[in-house]
Amino acid sequence: MTAPRANDEFLRRFVRAQQDLYAYILTLVPNIADAQDILQETAIALWGKADEYRMEEPFMPWAARFAWFQVRKFRMYQARRHRHVVALSDEALSALAADRAEFESEAADRDRILQRCVEKLADADRGLLAKRYDKDISIREVARQQGVEPSQLYKRLGLIRQALLDCVHQTITEERSK
Repeated sequence: MTAPRANDEFLRRFVRAQQDLYAYILTLVPNIADAQDILQETAIALWGKADEYRMEEPFMPWAARFAWFQVRKFRMYQARRHRHVVALSDEALSALAADRAEFESEAADRDRILQRCVEKLADADRGLLAKRYDKDISIREVARQQGVEPSQLYKRLGLIRQALLDCVHQTITEERSK
């Protein structure tokens, strides 16, 4: 992969993970303004180390490590600046980060499983999902394009969602029993 394409893919992954990364930081630093500042510092650190990221690895766990170090750096700065005791110990902060990392890992597993389940759908069902969610086209517009009533599509989407939910639950159950 050429460097510009690698940078483009890195940027796409960052943008997709940005909200999750921000939520992760908010679990460790409850002040919104501070969390936004830390997210910016994390983005700078990530971009500086972009060449070290292996594209075959999940992005969020890698990025969360950078956020963790930015949070610690911020907390140390705050403690020195205000000469006060930080409300959470490093141990408590580590426990929160570990819980969040486990959640992120489970969410990544669910996303992977969901993608496999989507691939099992009929082409027409995948197309409907793509129009509705990837392209963010309204149900009314999709119905108009297909010459059907919106209620038919709502019903069809409900059936697709239920099939995906069943598939995800079944796959998770199967994977846990191995």
